[in-house]
Amino acid sequence: MKKSLQYNFCVLVLVLCGYLPVSAQQDPLFTQYMFNGIALNPAYAGSHESVSISALYRNHWTGWNDGAGDTQTFSIHSPLNDNHVGLGLTVMRDKLWVTERLDVLSNFAYRIHLGKGKLSFGLQLGARKFSLDLSKLQDVAKDLDPLLSDVNSTVFNFGTGVYYYSNKFFIGFSVPQLVRNKFDSDDLSVKEDRHYFLSAGYVLGNWGSVKFKPSVLIKAVEGAPISYDINAHFLFLNDILWLGASWRSYNSLNWMAEIIIPKTNLRAGFSFDHDFNNTTRGLHGSSVEILLNYRFKLNKDVPLTPRYF
Repeated sequence: MKKSLQYNFCVLVLVLCGYLPVSAQQDPLFTQYMFNGIALNPAYAGSHESVSISALYRNHWTGWNDGAGDTQTFSIHSPLNDNHVGLGLTVMRDKLWVTERLDVLSNFAYRIHLGKGKLSFGLQLGARKFSLDLSKLQDVAKDLDPLLSDVNSTVFNFGTGVYYYSNKFFIGFSVPQLVRNKFDSDDLSVKEDRHYFLSAGYVLGNWGSVKFKPSVLIKAVEGAPISYDINAHFLFLNDILWLGASWRSYNSLNWMAEIIIPKTNLRAGFSFDHDFNNTTRGLHGSSVEILLNYRFKLNKDVPLTPRYF
């Protein structure tokens, strides 16, 4: 029964995406976006003032035993010697039932000093391979329409962003894909919509070894309602342990924990999302996310400064 529900839901999604002008969140969703900023904004490249490598794994809707989908992201970025230019590379794979996309993105950022912080302008160039394999729907797709065909195509895109940050504050705006590409087959047409991201955060106070860091992410897609994440972290033990939570606008409560391994530059993070929407709880279930980040010194004589985002 559960498996049949999953397949029928997939088919419904395919019909909506293929034949009706529906707009929705198409880009992968991240709970720990504040530690993986380059996945949302190319202007983030080089902002860690070091060679920064991140790997993220997200399992969507763990209540679905047959594997609703997952996301894997690998990124590396670094400033150049003069620190005005940042370069980055991101590889992202996102799988959702019968659909799969692979992004390879290059990022360029140019930074200038402004007040107590730096203002960065970013440009992103990349390619996306999108595939839709209807054979995975088994007999359900055949019952719906035996003439439906797969989609398998590659497109190119570019995006831009701006990012201002200091030691304890950041604000950024980005449009990662400006071109509204189409992925077509003989029977289906899937169009990309532009996504707009606005994010900001601040580190408040210093009560002994405890700090408080609120942040927010606002997401907009053309033709769809605006959504947002409101986040709050408490930093303990001189910034070694981070505990926090976030509320996503469609009734998802997310728990987060981060730890910076003492005497290393390694950060490990974990998040758990739980859906409180009575209408979709049976479909969405919960999601988990694991993040690893490591920073390499560019100059062995200069210590790495703490990064709060």
